[in-house]
Amino acid sequence: MTEHGERANPDRACSHEDFFVDATVNRLQRSEEDPTIVGFRLGLKVSCVNCDEPFRFIGLQAGDMPSRPMCSVDEFELRAPIRPASGMPHVANPWCECACHEPAF
Repeated sequence: MTEHGERANPDRACSHEDFFVDATVNRLQRSEEDPTIVGFRLGLKVSCVNCDEPFRFIGLQAGDMPSRPMCSVDEFELRAPIRPASGMPHVANPWCECACHEPAF
């Protein structure tokens, strides 16, 4: 639907000038049994306000990893690990894959 309430015309190209962004932040628990928060994940979806067409995230593998950005199988959702600015990178990311330390668990 456009801002005036009419349906977007599929035979006429939309210029995609206005966007809607749906963002969620999830707190990652160590396990079902241990509710300790060990990280955060941003979920992000983008669509055109005028024609409601969703945008795809390109150049990412599909899946859901707590250590690197990925996208949903349909490419409509970005899934990226985030941390507070005050958090230390290795402390806040127990899934870090670098060789400078042992995994947190």
